[in-house]
Amino acid sequence: MIESKTKSIPSNQFYERNAGGEKSDIKLSSFIQLLERLAQTQKTGMKLHLSDFQLDRERGNYGLKESTLAKYYAEILLLPPAEADRLKHWKNPTKQPVGSPTGDFVGVLVHVMRNRARNDSKLTLNQLNQLLDQLARAFENDKKKQILAKLVQDTTVDEQKWIARIILKDLKIGIGHETILKSYHPDALELFNATSDLRSVFEELQNQEDQARKGGAQIFRMFFPIKPMLAGKLNPQQIADFVRKEGKVIVENKYDGERIQCHLQDGVVKFFTRNSNNYTRIYGPGMGKYIKENVDAQAAILDGEMVVWDNKNNRIAAFGQNKSVALKEYGVYENPPVQGYNPYKHHNQAQEESKNKDQDDGGNSHLQLCYKVFDILYIKGHGDSEEINLMGARLQDRKTVLSRVIKEIPNTLEVVMGKVCESVDQVFEEFNQSIYKNEEGIIIKKCDSSYKPNERSIIWIKLKGEYIDSLGDTLDLVIIGGYFGERKRIGGTDWTDHINVFLVGVIKRIDKSNPANSVVYPFSRVGTGYSMDELQKLRQKLKNNWKMYDARMPPALYGRWVPTMSDRPDVYISDVSQSVVLEIRAGELVVSDQYPTMYTLRFPRVLKIRYDKNWDEAFTMNDLQEMISNFQESRRLKKKDKADGQYQLKDGDHEDDDLNDEDGKKKRRPRKKVQEEVKEGDPDQPLYITHKDKFSKVVEFFREADVKDVVKKSDMFKNMEFYIVNVNDLVANKPYLESRIVEHGGRRVQNLLPTTTHVIADQQTSSILIDIQLGFQSEDLN
Repeated sequence: MIESKTKSIPSNQFYERNAGGEKSDIKLSSFIQLLERLAQTQKTGMKLHLSDFQLDRERGNYGLKESTLAKYYAEILLLPPAEADRLKHWKNPTKQPVGSPTGDFVGVLVHVMRNRARNDSKLTLNQLNQLLDQLARAFENDKKKQILAKLVQDTTVDEQKWIARIILKDLKIGIGHETILKSYHPDALELFNATSDLRSVFEELQNQEDQARKGGAQIFRMFFPIKPMLAGKLNPQQIADFVRKEGKVIVENKYDGERIQCHLQDGVVKFFTRNSNNYTRIYGPGMGKYIKENVDAQAAILDGEMVVWDNKNNRIAAFGQNKSVALKEYGVYENPPVQGYNPYKHHNQAQEESKNKDQDDGGNSHLQLCYKVFDILYIKGHGDSEEINLMGARLQDRKTVLSRVIKEIPNTLEVVMGKVCESVDQVFEEFNQSIYKNEEGIIIKKCDSSYKPNERSIIWIKLKGEYIDSLGDTLDLVIIGGYFGERKRIGGTDWTDHINVFLVGVIKRIDKSNPANSVVYPFSRVGTGYSMDELQKLRQKLKNNWKMYDARMPPALYGRWVPTMSDRPDVYISDVSQSVVLEIRAGELVVSDQYPTMYTLRFPRVLKIRYDKNWDEAFTMNDLQEMISNFQESRRLKKKDKADGQYQLKDGDHEDDDLNDEDGKKKRRPRKKVQEEVKEGDPDQPLYITHKDKFSKVVEFFREADVKDVVKKSDMFKNMEFYIVNVNDLVANKPYLESRIVEHGGRRVQNLLPTTTHVIADQQTSSILIDIQLGFQSEDLN
């Protein structure tokens, strides 16, 4: 609605005109004319009624969707069953008579009401405004229905059309809020992005001459949420180009939670969602005290992600549990009292109620909220300290301020500093680690990026597993091995509870009569795509089918595969006929000498655990060769150049041919030709494709140290045998340690053997813990 202090101007005629099919510039022109006409008649009294906008947060949501409105209108209008069904099934064309609209609830409502509404309106604009305010504040269903009945009784069918659209916050007039705000005032959109408050925008900019902001400085207000800065999306090749151009970027984990902005001022804490909804009622009781006690500032605006931490499994819980955890663990009302509700005052009462309810639900005491803060937008120190708007500062400087202001509480209030990466390989290694840990992905940010409210650009880039599913087909691969995770992710003491990542293979030979004679070539490892419940069920299914991998006696199942230390599984499947098939999707198929297939998957993730499939129905070498041929035919097979980490595209692959240079002009990416040759050998072996003039090299770390010149000095390590798993060069390098072992009468081995007495590592991973359980000793360098 549009109104002035002295008179009301009906806006339904304006809406009717702009709901048609005219071009947006014509609609905007009529809108501007209406504003100008109103400004001329009552210059100081003009305002846009906030209820017309979906982004209005002052009035809040009405809590009424199409299904509920259909029920209420049917009861208020005493509709016969057939007419009530029309509203209830407004999307179903078979429920609508000829000539009635379909797929638009309000359109169907108008058709139903056309002979059931008043011909003249009894309701003034102020009365309508008051009723809408009451409707937004009403929590009880009967009260909502009572207010809606008043609206139906006192308005025409045309007015009901727009009232219903206002309630649904979907006017369908063909003009976005960005266009309207920009037309109202050049600074209106920027001010709205910085405050998320429409009333403040219109009141502050009402008089353009006196109220316009100067210098374009960013404006914000405490407890008015700033529209969050968002991350853009690029493909892997574009990300690689971006990282090379920047030279240095900050990489953060992308957390699977809820984007939350926190405002603190003089001991008052409020929380807002990315859509500017006030969630203090939900997060205030559980998280507010930690903000007040551990943020060293009089006032601050923080940006971060609210997640649920699972203490039982030592990980972030699946998305969607925030509200239930806040309700049960922190005493939040699902339906708070309407009058005088204070989340902190009613905390104890609500918590007692939630405990009683929790007894029926089985309890979730192992879950708690955790606020991961990755940015700070504003700060004011204690006393007479200066206020500092940090949105224009560099990201790395904002991170520094953040680390100094917040006192961290593990798994409750944490600062996300991110990792500085200086190469493409480092960035994709962070992504790989994120995928293997079953996390959502990563965010890549320019180190010097400023904070731009409500802007989605490529100075921040998100990379998630599903973004790189460019490999069209899914692959059904059988599990043949497993890897222990860094930490035990599930309760229990069985060593199989440490298996978090699986080695999957491609079937080379099937022997149903004696599965032990079958051969399955290792092909890839996968550690993401399944939930913790699915992982636990899979572990239970395979629990009695695992054997510890022994490098001296590798399983015949793997054929002639001799894995490197980094590829060697911790355990393998003893009976492949009792294994499980995983349906996997990946980003791409790449050439690799890691596995006997000579190819592997990049960025694989599990789509489905196929308990319904037998192991011998999984992907075979013939299937793989057919897939390779199809890719080569369509010239879409991408290959990774290990020398510089770039993705080389075969001639004819135009998927990412064109890049933008610094001037925004298109340019062609130079190509490097990769020569290949086919090596003939055992006809039972797969077709080997290798890069010419490139030979397999043993990684320096895994080489056995040359100790022929080492002079024995003592027998301190007599009868001791040492196996060095991993050592940080900052502590001591492997050749040095091996030389010292031999120098003092000990033996060193390159594989873990039953005779090994000591395992040396700089980190106590689950693999080392398993070794200890099996009777080995461990020396921790730290």
